Amino acid sequence: MKYGPLALSFDFGTQSVRAILFDKTGEIRGKEKIDYKRPYFSVKPGYCEQTADFYWDNMCTVSKMLKESSGELWNDIVAMSVTSLRDVITCLDKNNNPLRPFILYLDGRRVENPLDYMPSGKKKLVRLAGVLDMCAAQYAATFSNWLAINEPNIWSRTKKVVMLPTYIHYKLLGKLCDSVANQVGHVPFNYKKKEWMQPSEMTYFIFGSIRPDMLVQDLKKPCEVAPGDGGGDPLDGLTGLDDDVALLLHGAGDDPVQGEQEEDGQRDEQDHADDEIRSYLSLFTSHALAPLIL
Repeated sequence: MKYGPLALSFDFGTQSVRAILFDKTGEIRGKEKIDYKRPYFSVKPGYCEQTADFYWDNMCTVSKMLKESSGELWNDIVAMSVTSLRDVITCLDKNNNPLRPFILYLDGRRVENPLDYMPSGKKKLVRLAGVLDMCAAQYAATFSNWLAINEPNIWSRTKKVVMLPTYIHYKLLGKLCDSVANQVGHVPFNYKKKEWMQPSEMTYFIFGSIRPDMLVQDLKKPCEVAPGDGGGDPLDGLTGLDDDVALLLHGAGDDPVQGEQEEDGQRDEQDHADDEIRSYLSLFTSHALAPLIL
């Protein structure tokens, strides 16, 4: 091993995907990038969607590019991680096939008259707490609520609601699983407990269109099994880093929209917050490279 064991990171951005090889000190030993020809499409003004396998196909392509350019270093990969856009969701049927394109975080669709869909008892409580407008705005901005109301035929066939990294892990590993680090979005997740909310929790109603059985239950916490220990499920070290973290690390300035638009350029200059990523890279014990290597 020229640089010792290497970690492979796939970084899905708004406008590109990158494959990066890191050594154990966090130094980059190989990198390839694909700029999306069409980052999203709009079936209506303000909508931003992308086909389900668009990201997977680009990931496979950039993986092959890095394999070719890295030469013998490719054989030194011992771990991998997936970092991804946040709040990008789709619906899966009973066979885990996508029922529609992904809705991207940039999408501007909103539930109209959200107060009409909120439980009356909850409305009274949040009104007393002075947060009714905030809860209504979050309900309106939750894509799953919009889908349940506006695409009932698709919603009735939906078995799982997943975000982009969950789908990528499914394509890699053949099972629905993800890391707690990737659950950033309009989903009923308790960030303090690092687990899905219970229906009894106060703010669960904001995401009320999602039934508990629609959520992927296999969420891994970092370092549940030490990498390379030879035991346990190969997924036990599953991890990830949401791009929301990178945005916070880089700083969005006073204008959050401008911060989102400048995100990819900032990451090119700062290598996607390498100091933070290196602490994550060794956590995913990768038996998942076979589909990309072969």
